[in-house]
Amino acid sequence: MRNLERSDGAPSWHLALLFLAGTLFLNYFYLSAMVTLVQEEVRPDQRVMSGALLLLVINFIGLGLGPTYVGAVSHLFHESHPNSSLHIALYMLAPFYVMAIWLFLTLVRVLESDNRKAGVTIR
Repeated sequence: MRNLERSDGAPSWHLALLFLAGTLFLNYFYLSAMVTLVQEEVRPDQRVMSGALLLLVINFIGLGLGPTYVGAVSHLFHESHPNSSLHIALYMLAPFYVMAIWLFLTLVRVLESDNRKAGVTIR
């Protein structure tokens, strides 16, 4: 392994793989919960189309806007920080994660309120 002057990543690929596995594991919790929610909130005859639209939106945002945003921000910071522009661009995603967490928590409150009004109890 070559010696680097500055390393912002994991010291070994084993540790990096462990962190990646943990992140991917948590990713499937959000994805399965979101698909289940969409399938439960629509009528049975709308489930196929709603699932397809959900995956379309997820892919547009995750595969379309995300990499484009990171690339644009990296390009923007490359002039002033040539060695760490990609790091900065990835850090600039943090507010979007905070916003997503806030939106999910807001959705939980809305759904709980709707369920209480409908007389449905979920344990």
